[in-house]
Parts: sequence; structure tokens; C-alpha cells
Amino acid sequence: MKRIIICIFTMALLLLTLTSCQVNWFGTTLEVDWWVVAIPVAVIIVATLIIGAITLSDKHYICPECKKTFRPGWIKALFTVHAGSDKVLKCPHCGRKGFCERKK
Repeated sequence: MKRIIICIFTMALLLLTLTSCQVNWFGTTLEVDWWVVAIPVAVIIVATLIIGAITLSDKHYICPECKKTFRPGWIKALFTVHAGSDKVLKCPHCGRKGFCERKK
């Protein structure tokens, strides 16, 4: 959770540090205000988080050690390391942390 807060804070800080931008639009250079760039970037970030929440909210994973099924929170599932459909998660039953296979 701490990494997510740091990531969101960093993105917000980067968006707020923009004072002006030069945009090259088909060979014409335009000077635009920072909010013209910041608002679409913020919308894309929020849309990505919402799509991730919807997609990952009902996924279940199987612990390879205790063979029990569990469902992680969508934030944890979105920002964790993965390889294919397997993700590094901590089993709430036995406490093992490692790759867990997604239940089919």
C-alpha cells in the first residue's frame, strides 16, 4: 500500500510541476498550458485503475502450498509482479509468499 501511495504522489507531483509545454502538431509548434497536458494524463491514469479494478476484482488464486483458494484485493493484484497469469501473492491461509496460479 505504501508503494501505491508513493507512486500516486509522484505522478501528482510530476503533473503539478509542469508549467508549460511545447506541442508539435503537424509541424506547427504550439505553447500550451500545463493543465492541457495534465488533465488527459490524469484521466488516462484513473481510467487504467478503474479498468484494472473491474478486471481483477473477481479473480481467484490457488496457493501451491496449502491448495486453498483466495481472492486478493484489486490494488494488490494490479501492482504485483506477475508472469503470465501467475502472480506473486501472499496466501492469507498459510502465509506463503510466492507465485500463485490463477483459478480457471
